[in-house]
Amino acid sequence: PLRLVCEISFAGVFTLELLLRVWSDGRLLCFSHDVGWHIFDFFVVMMMWVEMAITASHLDLGGNVSVIRIVRCARIVRVARLVRTLSCFSELRLMILSILRSAIGIVWIAFVLCIFMYVFSVTLTQGAIDICTMHHQER
Repeated sequence: PLRLVCEISFAGVFTLELLLRVWSDGRLLCFSHDVGWHIFDFFVVMMMWVEMAITASHLDLGGNVSVIRIVRCARIVRVARLVRTLSCFSELRLMILSILRSAIGIVWIAFVLCIFMYVFSVTLTQGAIDICTMHHQER
């Protein structure tokens, strides 16, 4: 039930966002430079409602509703490919690649830091034991 409530909530929020966009932009929505994104948003919202209707009506489509979920995953991959090719995301892509390429160096730095902390803690513990032993022998 929680999954269904979350799906209905997300579908409602996305539908409301789409309706507000249509209401605010009106006819300009069809002629803007983002018309492709608007069509894609409409398609995603429509597929969400279709999937929920099929699930709620328990229709036997000769298979499973998982086919629609696979289509949804394919759309996510398509969007990821689109984001990769857009020129406005080149800086973001460069930063992510830089972080990924420096990950090995960061792991080695963390390893060396752990070794330094281990050596320091062993030295500090040994010094504390020596002081306690000397103090105990003086009594």
